[in-house]
Amino acid sequence: MAKTTVWNGSLQDGDWSGAGNWDNGLPVAGDTVIFDGAAADGSWDCDVNMAHAATNLARLDVTDGYSGTIGSSGAYLTISVDRCIYAGTGNIYLDSGGTDSINVLIVTGTGTAGHAYFKGDISTLYGYLGDITYTGGAGRTLTSTYFINTGSAASDLTFTATGSGGTITSLIVYSGTHTINHTISTGNAIYGGTVTYEDGAAAVATGSLSVHDGTVNWKATGTLTMLTAGGGSFDASGNMDAKTITNVHQYEGEVNLANGANNITVTNYYIRGTKSPTLDYVSKIAITYP
Repeated sequence: MAKTTVWNGSLQDGDWSGAGNWDNGLPVAGDTVIFDGAAADGSWDCDVNMAHAATNLARLDVTDGYSGTIGSSGAYLTISVDRCIYAGTGNIYLDSGGTDSINVLIVTGTGTAGHAYFKGDISTLYGYLGDITYTGGAGRTLTSTYFINTGSAASDLTFTATGSGGTITSLIVYSGTHTINHTISTGNAIYGGTVTYEDGAAAVATGSLSVHDGTVNWKATGTLTMLTAGGGSFDASGNMDAKTITNVHQYEGEVNLANGANNITVTNYYIRGTKSPTLDYVSKIAITYP
């Protein structure tokens, strides 16, 4: 029968597989696992024997009372879970494993949030507070992401997608500071904050990008099929790499395509409002006005 078991760290050895470190026995498939820091040693780091790919938890909850670290950079907690809520003030290293996934992942907090490092397949990620790093890996997918900063400063919520071979299907941003160096296959909607699409080893390719507010720095070399500039700013001037945008619909957002190299190709450019793009002086982009 599924149970709830709470990390108490009583053995003081950081061993996930040590029965004495749990108040209700070792976690098994279907269990709810809680790190709350309530016991005397409840914020002891949990970073030994972290490979549990065959275990599928119902829930993994880390409250803001837990200040320890779960996993490490060299030994992620490898486990699948239906829902994970991370609000700890330390760090977590979590990997869904080679064949399983994390269905719903929520990173939040009420105080000083820690750094959450994730790998593998994640169905839905909600980010509210803290620093989040996602490394997908070959063939791995982060399906949907939503970022809403509940802190008082833009730096209170950051997201970095890095590595090679992984895919983010959909990116929705309302606030925070985000750096994307990953393939994005379907759509992006930016309602605020700052999002930088990098041009590193894992080139970004994306289907559509809608900018409603905030700032988008576009350094990516992948093809952008559709850019809708409804508000905020889209800036492709940050590097001199060649870029391709198939369709641009500019409403009341700022669009800067002047990267100094005159190598940004736009197939169809439509002015839908009162704004006009910033272009290199020898640009040959054909613009259609209403």
